Amino acid sequence: EFVAFDRMCPNNDCATAMQFENRLLICECDDSRYSVDFGGAPQNNNNVCPAIEYQVTRNGSAIRISNF
Repeated sequence: EFVAFDRMCPNNDCATAMQFENRLLICECDDSRYSVDFGGAPQNNNNVCPAIEYQVTRNGSAIRISNF
């Protein structure tokens, strides 16, 4: 199964793309962390918005990522 997330921080306080490390998306500007295993759920207590997850569909060997 595939998942896709936007690498921009949902806090909108950083122009740098989040890094992927140990199944987490990490924002270098504010050290906020988001779990890719739990739908982008924030792992810091002060964050309420999850990372933006995109819909992924597989058709044979093709993968389609969309935002609807």
